[in-house]
Amino acid sequence: MHSFFTFIFLFFCLSTHAQFIVEGSIIDAETKEALPFVNITFNHNIQLGTTSDIDGQFKLEHHEIITSAQLSYVGYQNKNIALKISETPFLLEMERTDVALEEIVVIAGENPAYRIIRKAAKNRNVHDPKKVPTYTYDSYNKMRVFDQHNHPRKVAPKDSVDHNSIDFYYTMMEIISKVQYIAPDKIQETIIASKLSGFKDPTFVTAIAEIQPTSFHKDNFLILDKEYLNPISSGCIKKYEYRLEDTLYQEQDTVYMIRFFPRKNKTFDALKGVLYINTNGYAIQNVLAEPAQKQKIHLKIEQQYTLIDHQKWFPSQLNFEVELAPRKVDTFTIQGKRYITNVNLHPHLHPKDFGLNKVTINDDAHNKDSTFWIENRTHQLTVKEAKTYQVLDKIGRQLPLDLLMASINELEDERIQLDWLSVNYTQILEFNLHEQFRLGLGLYSSYKWNPYFSVGGYFAYGFKDKEWKYGGSITFRPAPKKDFGFQISYVNDILEPAAIIQNTHSLSKKVLPSQSFTRRNVLDQMDRTYEFEISGYFRSFRYLRTRILGNWSYKIPLYDYRFVADNEILQKFKFARIGIQFRFAYKEDFVKMGSSNMSLRNRYPVVYLSYTKGLKGIMDGGFDYHKIVGGLESSFFVKGLGRTSWFAQAGWVGGETPYSILFNGRGSYDRWRMFLIKNTFQTMRPNEFLVNSFAYLFIEHNFGSLLFNTPTFKPEVKLYQAIGFGWLDHPEHHEGIAVQDLRKGYFESGIMLANLIRLPMFNFGYFGLGVGAFVRYGSYHLPQNLLDNFAFKIDMTATF
Repeated sequence: MHSFFTFIFLFFCLSTHAQFIVEGSIIDAETKEALPFVNITFNHNIQLGTTSDIDGQFKLEHHEIITSAQLSYVGYQNKNIALKISETPFLLEMERTDVALEEIVVIAGENPAYRIIRKAAKNRNVHDPKKVPTYTYDSYNKMRVFDQHNHPRKVAPKDSVDHNSIDFYYTMMEIISKVQYIAPDKIQETIIASKLSGFKDPTFVTAIAEIQPTSFHKDNFLILDKEYLNPISSGCIKKYEYRLEDTLYQEQDTVYMIRFFPRKNKTFDALKGVLYINTNGYAIQNVLAEPAQKQKIHLKIEQQYTLIDHQKWFPSQLNFEVELAPRKVDTFTIQGKRYITNVNLHPHLHPKDFGLNKVTINDDAHNKDSTFWIENRTHQLTVKEAKTYQVLDKIGRQLPLDLLMASINELEDERIQLDWLSVNYTQILEFNLHEQFRLGLGLYSSYKWNPYFSVGGYFAYGFKDKEWKYGGSITFRPAPKKDFGFQISYVNDILEPAAIIQNTHSLSKKVLPSQSFTRRNVLDQMDRTYEFEISGYFRSFRYLRTRILGNWSYKIPLYDYRFVADNEILQKFKFARIGIQFRFAYKEDFVKMGSSNMSLRNRYPVVYLSYTKGLKGIMDGGFDYHKIVGGLESSFFVKGLGRTSWFAQAGWVGGETPYSILFNGRGSYDRWRMFLIKNTFQTMRPNEFLVNSFAYLFIEHNFGSLLFNTPTFKPEVKLYQAIGFGWLDHPEHHEGIAVQDLRKGYFESGIMLANLIRLPMFNFGYFGLGVGAFVRYGSYHLPQNLLDNFAFKIDMTATF
């Protein structure tokens, strides 16, 4: 009897605490694509429910037996399905509805979604992961490339056959990394393992890790080439319309599913999608978003947040899909998924633990074996993913794919790496008025051949002046992983006289801003220059890069010019000089790509400064002078108004020096070469002015498509303003050239309609042509002919 009652007691306890598990996937009934964030309730109990995750999967454990599921999802018909636990895991299908939800109108009273959105917008900054003092997490990233026939979300019925499909993806990549963060903006991701189908040493995985947006909490955020307004930003209700589509109860919390889309007759870069707002802090729990208007390269994002330690909402699953040429046929998609685990909101971190690069990669990251991947993947490979590696790795062993990948390793040095040899692509073809067409070739040993130094040179021939030019250099990198090196170089070439910045030697581009190659198209006056230089560069502090140099040059003007000083007329000039240059870019983000540190973005103004001392009597130098040039550039986005960019520059030369060392007016006008050249005076002739001290300011404001935004007509309105002042102390020293300074102020304004004509580029984007007009006014307007004060310009852009 005692045993009987014991058995009854145990049976009762087990029945009370038994957990019934229901799990499965939800897909589109027609396309068979998995549906993320579907609202699911069970047994007609609104308090018993969950949502599917980014992969369309769901799982629920409950002490009551589950007999039915009720599904609801924006754009789909509600569905009630009977369940048998014995049939788990389930594959549930939903059918699309033909109802256009954007046309639904609330008849009376305030839209109930507005109250929820206002609270979510108010708490947006509170829930921003960037507001957490410190955190760390582990990340597993997966990227696949496919077409509409082998979409990974597409679950084909057992009895169906798609003759166009293949049983592997076009590309498969995985990254396992660790991320650490210190507020407000120190973040570093260390890649500890990476795989790319077909490649042994995929060098650009660091850049891929940067594609995925990791937060939906900024007022505006950049998607491809546009700044989109966040639907939970301040004032968003004036721009967006919202519809409360469903309500889900999860334990003590309520989750509101709200559809958003741009209001009619509102011109701004808008998103559309669905927000899931949890009443626990009115935080984003899930989000589906994409540009409201279809783009040639169309990005969709899906994000899921989880409450960590009952105190902070944090991303747990992130997904993006980039559709290339989205059409009914031949649509290729790049899909990336990030699964975040082991979130620690209170790690002990120190700023010294953070290196220069935002994304780094361990030396052995590409060499992890299969055992490591099986143990560390968040989700194991599907049959199709495993087949992708098998097929493409075999192809990679037969074709030189790694050689193709390595070609981007030296982009910072403007070189394409071809195994042990690198080609400088900027030295192949050029045009200017002095040479007209210039054909050349620059060959250098690559850092793959020897990571510690590179030796090489270039030669070029001008078809108008019929002269050969050449140069060479040896660059040393004692510590390849450090931002440090030095160079010995020589050039026998033609250079612009009185240039504000002269990037003759490649190391100067690591510190000083590169000059627009298109400005050389309008240059005629040149100096034949023979120049030898020894220089070195290093990073003084985290954001400060320094270059020191010693230089000797011999210049012969190829135009009528005479320098008169001390009762002597000179037409050839020798210079010996030393100098130091600085570039300060606060909070600049870098990513390691091959042998280069590639800059990702500059969130703060970039400052540069150059000082040069001319040495008379040393190494036959003929001039004693001081030369200082400084600059400041930045851009910022104003919500509802567009992006403003500005560039300020100033310089001074002290001492008696010839034309070559002074400053021209930075003009770019040419009647027949009408291309817009940024940060120059569009109406000023290239050699119209000469100064030994100056201050220039260039401002551009781009309204984007805020003023005009229709499916077929999307010109971008850009406004320009340029101001310049300059002084020349001793004009009597210069003969044979125009001698005029800018002491009264040079003023120029312009307007540009960019993307006035948009031409498809292989259905992947648009090549845009725009036209604009600039006018000079004030003391330096040209009185003889009114039209001489105008410059008509053509602008070329690439958009998606």
